[in-house]
Amino acid sequence: MKKVLIFCLLSAFMMLTLFGCTQKKSQAVSEQLIQTFLSEETQAAALLELPEGPTEDRSYHIYQKSMEWCGIEMDTEFVYKTGKPFCFTGKKTYPDTQETKALAQKCLSLFKGQLGSPHSCTIYRDGVGKTYGTYIEEGKEQDVEKEGFDTVFSEEATPDRRLTFLFTFPDSDEKDLVFIECSYFREQETPELITFFFQIYTAAAFPSSDSLQ
Repeated sequence: MKKVLIFCLLSAFMMLTLFGCTQKKSQAVSEQLIQTFLSEETQAAALLELPEGPTEDRSYHIYQKSMEWCGIEMDTEFVYKTGKPFCFTGKKTYPDTQETKALAQKCLSLFKGQLGSPHSCTIYRDGVGKTYGTYIEEGKEQDVEKEGFDTVFSEEATPDRRLTFLFTFPDSDEKDLVFIECSYFREQETPELITFFFQIYTAAAFPSSDSLQ
């Protein structure tokens, strides 16, 4: 009887532990990344333990480090200009499969759950962009997102397709806007792969989505 009781208690403990693990929610953008974007370069380097001696490109300081976006470890680039954050970019490529499409949709859900409604959604077809700035208010959210994902995950493997969701950085000042971008596309060199591209950048800098890649 005692052994049965111990076994039941251990089983219950394991179930609670497993339940706790499955209930743990990933964030699209970690609080650490958000706080780092609010910090000066020297503070950020210490906070993230960035490598000493950044790469210098004109007036930019560039650091490289693996960071988590949407619960996924990604190669991340940190770019600073005159000591202030310019843009942070996380990238990772996946094969064009239904599993990858489901993961991309899950990542978008994490962005929306953390940051609210997108500022806009832009779908590029053969280099031409079509932007939906108020699609949620118009009740077209599902239609627009379906069109976007169907455009990227297409049988026609072309790098001229891109899907971009733009979000406003938490508590961003209207006078000095900061955006968070969630994009999916194919690169010229690897059109058979889907690139996940997540970025934080200042509106003043407003780099194009494929700059500083």
